[in-house]
Amino acid sequence: NLIDSENFFSAILNLKIDGKEEKVLPRDISFLLNKYKKIKIKELLDEQKLVKLAYLNSVAQIIDLLIFFIFISEELDINTLEKRISFLEKLRLPVFPITANYLILKYNFSESKELGLALKKLEQSWIDNDFILDKKDIKTILKLS
Repeated sequence: NLIDSENFFSAILNLKIDGKEEKVLPRDISFLLNKYKKIKIKELLDEQKLVKLAYLNSVAQIIDLLIFFIFISEELDINTLEKRISFLEKLRLPVFPITANYLILKYNFSESKELGLALKKLEQSWIDNDFILDKKDIKTILKLS
């Protein structure tokens, strides 16, 4: 790392604003610190993974994360940073194709916790499969008879 991460995070966590210690981190800094520990730089360099990260977070947050990584990683150069930001700025995020109404009408779900869990399971499968979900696979994914 270009910056000693322990000292950097310590400084951020003990941030003082207008002479007062800030007990709650600003949302953007908190996001960066959380994602810094969970996301590997290779994920930010892979366009398909960038799409997933942007879908699960937001394009603006992932751009902020890329900019953050330029300061702390030797693996990310300014050319690559500019290409990834340009890619994200032009990106049209995918839209999950299954709705609660579809499951209610097609598979007789009722509005319930079970419906919410089914939607989450289908969405996760859709994300894991690079935003592809064949409606024929719904029964298999949800283990419906």
